[in-house]
Amino acid sequence: MAYEGVDVVHDASVTLRPGEVTVLVGPNGSGRSTLLRTIARLQRPRTATLVIDDTDGLALTPREFFRRVALLTQGRGAPRPAG
Repeated sequence: MAYEGVDVVHDASVTLRPGEVTVLVGPNGSGRSTLLRTIARLQRPRTATLVIDDTDGLALTPREFFRRVALLTQGRGAPRPAG
């Protein structure tokens, strides 16, 4: 995964299993958000493999992908009261 031709994540491997909690830990600038954005297909990797249920996750159509993957992003503000 790269920005402007500079690789920012190297040799990463993550296995996510249903019902388990997975934590990514590292200092600022270590590539945590880039890795998550790539897994969520919000950012296209230069060279990577994404396997979902034994299927090439990068080759899935958006509809097929989002039937298998859910994404909950971090909000930036407090909820506003209705009314």
